[in-house]
Amino acid sequence: RKITDRFFDVHLMIVEPIRYIDVFKDAGAQMITVHYEACEDLDATISAIKKAGIKVGISIKPNTPVSVLKDYISKIDMVLVMSVEPGFGGQKFMPDSVEKINKILKKHGYRRYEVSNFAKPGFECVHNQKYWDETDYLGLGVSAHSYVNGYRFYNTKRLDTYIDHMADGQSAVYSKEYVSLQDRRTERIMLGLRTVEGLNLQRFKEDFGEDLLESRAEQIGKYKSLGMLDVK
Repeated sequence: RKITDRFFDVHLMIVEPIRYIDVFKDAGAQMITVHYEACEDLDATISAIKKAGIKVGISIKPNTPVSVLKDYISKIDMVLVMSVEPGFGGQKFMPDSVEKINKILKKHGYRRYEVSNFAKPGFECVHNQKYWDETDYLGLGVSAHSYVNGYRFYNTKRLDTYIDHMADGQSAVYSKEYVSLQDRRTERIMLGLRTVEGLNLQRFKEDFGEDLLESRAEQIGKYKSLGMLDVK
């Protein structure tokens, strides 16, 4: 804690972590995550962590059902779903863990709107949606990124340089590039496929004059057959 003021999130893969709460508190822990399977009295462990003024998370192993969390979910700050068995490296990712995460979030009113993002309706990240929709956006401040009229640019990363430029009425833009038509096409496809809404084929055809169902029929057919793509 003397070295940094960064948030300390401590994941304890140990049996009966309640024995060490004070030790980790003194070391500067601000969140402690314990394993459901490693606590004889999980309620007591949660209470001890909270009493220490620390946020608390519960982790479950890949084969533990999410239903075990129902009596604790309102008492904690985070759930960690393990995608490998704890204790050793070199394991393959267990895809069932993703479905567990989906269940937990859906049950609490969260909707998956992008490949790696969930939000409650009306709280989706507006900033990211600008990227995905290829809409102009203007970033203000140090290192801020923008996309306007086909140009992508970002401001200097140095605070002192940014302040000097602003004081002198100069632009703080550090780098600027024109996004080519081909790059726009590629990014539209890639970013569209990241979202639940998917890629709008009609809009793509209007913007780029390309009917993907015809020009990419082979690729579309391949990924449809693999169950990785759906066309509506």
